[in-house]
Amino acid sequence: MEFIGMQPGKTSLTSNCLNTVRGHVEKNPNKIALRTENFSETYAEMWQRCTRLANAMIDMGIKKPDLAITYMPNCYQYVEIMVATIMAGLPLTLGNYRLIGDEIIYQINDSGATILFVHPEQFEVISSLRDQLPNVKLIIVIGEPVPEGATSYEALIAIGSSGVPDVAILPEDLHLLFYTSGTTGNPKGAARSLFCDYNMSISTIIELGLRGDDSLLVVAPMYAAATFGYVYSTLMVGGTICVAPAFVPEETLRLIDFYKPTFLFMVPIMFDWMLSLPAETIAKYDLSSLRIATACGAPMHTTIFQKMADHFKNAAVLNMLGCSELGFVTRITTDEWLKQGKANSIGKAVFDLELKIFD
Repeated sequence: MEFIGMQPGKTSLTSNCLNTVRGHVEKNPNKIALRTENFSETYAEMWQRCTRLANAMIDMGIKKPDLAITYMPNCYQYVEIMVATIMAGLPLTLGNYRLIGDEIIYQINDSGATILFVHPEQFEVISSLRDQLPNVKLIIVIGEPVPEGATSYEALIAIGSSGVPDVAILPEDLHLLFYTSGTTGNPKGAARSLFCDYNMSISTIIELGLRGDDSLLVVAPMYAAATFGYVYSTLMVGGTICVAPAFVPEETLRLIDFYKPTFLFMVPIMFDWMLSLPAETIAKYDLSSLRIATACGAPMHTTIFQKMADHFKNAAVLNMLGCSELGFVTRITTDEWLKQGKANSIGKAVFDLELKIFD
């Protein structure tokens, strides 16, 4: 018998998030997967919406390896799109919705994206560029109104069938294409496979000690690689993802008090802005639910790390380094930075990762 990566009798591979999320659906169908202040969705409800969305896209002629791209602010649909595109075998690119004209044209055409997910506000920009986007087959609008020339996200979910699509999903399949400006010339697409992101999430879960009873508050942009990594990892453990539309310093304090999350990620400067508010402002809000406070995405500074340690008394406070091509690479704690003489270090390699230094 030839062994090719599947156990005999198995028809699916474990090294992508679908089977893991399906397990949460079967074991904890009523667990809240996604939340906003006026909305919540269980794992069973999310799975059903994702299968319907995936099947509707396939029925409209979108098929592996067509690539999807998002241009939209934070919303819970990011997570549904991530799961549905994996089901349909579609690679995904997360676009910065603040890009303009030529930047959007470059990214869409360079990636070869054929399907776009946008909000009505972004559709106006995209539609004015449509004649310069020859590969685009479908523009899906989330929210109302749905302009002429666009397809409604909710209408697609309504017409899609409920069975998981019969699409071969392989570990080596392209999963994400993150455009990085850490290069000369135009941003380059850094390709990550399903296997890469599955292992990135396992490493993150182990490093941070994530659990199924954790809830992540998302205030950083969801198109960013770091935000995606923490969202993906929370989904993998069966936790709850609480989505805020944008970062506002005092509003973020209020949301911590409101949601009582156990896990918070922001870029260091976001922590600095929030924790530099007047002491009497910060004191109005209960921050005690946090057990993990992680910074990533920019250099850490001692003053910021100290503020985090001072205000998150019940939390493990860390800074992580990541890269668009791989995910999270290193981590360092406040104890190592502030008490063990390791200030300005990027820390040590995360679980199951080796580093090599070149001159």
